Amino acid sequence: LSGINITTNDSINNSIYNNYFSNNGVNAYDLGNNSWNTTKQAGTNIVGGPFIAGNYWDDYNGTDTNHDYIGDTYLPYNSSQNISIGGDYLPLILYVAPTQAKSESGGGATAPTGPTFYVISPSNTTSPEFEVEAKNFDTHICIKNVYIRIENLPNDLSYSVVPSAKSIGPGENVTYSIHLKGISSLTPGNYPLTIVGTNSNRTVYASDTTTLIIPAPKEVKQKLILPQVVPKVQEIAPKKNAFPWNLILFAAGLVVLLVLLLYSEIHLENKNQTLSTNLSI
Repeated sequence: LSGINITTNDSINNSIYNNYFSNNGVNAYDLGNNSWNTTKQAGTNIVGGPFIAGNYWDDYNGTDTNHDYIGDTYLPYNSSQNISIGGDYLPLILYVAPTQAKSESGGGATAPTGPTFYVISPSNTTSPEFEVEAKNFDTHICIKNVYIRIENLPNDLSYSVVPSAKSIGPGENVTYSIHLKGISSLTPGNYPLTIVGTNSNRTVYASDTTTLIIPAPKEVKQKLILPQVVPKVQEIAPKKNAFPWNLILFAAGLVVLLVLLLYSEIHLENKNQTLSTNLSI
């Protein structure tokens, strides 16, 4: 359908919906007061989506946030303000079933009608828990129920993914948390893992690789601890029935001291008598 040009304000109450506007200088020009969408209802629309609602506009730049292939932002669409009153409140998003895409690391291929879809995983990990990001770079396509799975997993490992599946809207990123189980049973080494995004039929949309690294255990140097030696104090018990030499030496010392004192007194007394005799003469 070529662009619509309504140049009179006498045109009112017309319902214009389920049309495909593309490759026009101006998709719509309306000076009247008309309705550019109908009430949303189930049914295949002009671009293959699941609902009859508004129109498809090739210059609509909004996104579908609830994955129903109807735009939810930049509303109403008013053809760059060329629709003077209102506009399309339910613009259609181009529906294309995703078939094949490519990974950011270069794997896979981009289908002509498919979304640009990447799976991004960490380049390597030593942890049993890590995150994988899925990115939908297409601004018009919602990718329904994307599953993440791990290929070439070692036999001793299993894993869980949260969420188990997620629809990724136009331009959205979704993060999946992966928990590896049984990692303690692996011998040291590098284990390459392939992370793939698939649909419910296990058709691969995109893939990326990561490496699980199990490091060798560190050598634990044991510190040599010598037993603490506590010196033993040996008590010397007095000999039984030993002769009391200490007491005898102590008594002898006292005797010598008394003799010296007595001698001193006698000598002093004699000296005094001599002095008295000299004074008498």
